Amino acid sequence: MEGNEQIVRAYGLREIATGIGILSSNQPAPWIWGRVGGDALDLATLATGLKQDNPKKDNVELALVAVAGVTALDVVCGASTRASFESEPASPPSGDRLSSPDRLPQSA
Repeated sequence: MEGNEQIVRAYGLREIATGIGILSSNQPAPWIWGRVGGDALDLATLATGLKQDNPKKDNVELALVAVAGVTALDVVCGASTRASFESEPASPPSGDRLSSPDRLPQSA
């Protein structure tokens, strides 16, 4: 993407930031969905290169196919992360509320 080197660098930094977020977070799903949003931005940016007069239009088409594939994988990963998070058993309440006197069964 000649003439757009700064945008490409910024997109690279975005990818690094989301990667760090995914690897360092206890809840990576928002970071994965952030990747999906970034992928959409990548696709929109690449689509600007589909002009008929672009001599590298074939390269743009190939890049679009590659990014679309990565986007699909990111969506699957985000969905499976959300599904696995929702299927985890609920954590017990904090503190010792279950054994407090007001929660004990009353004898008749």
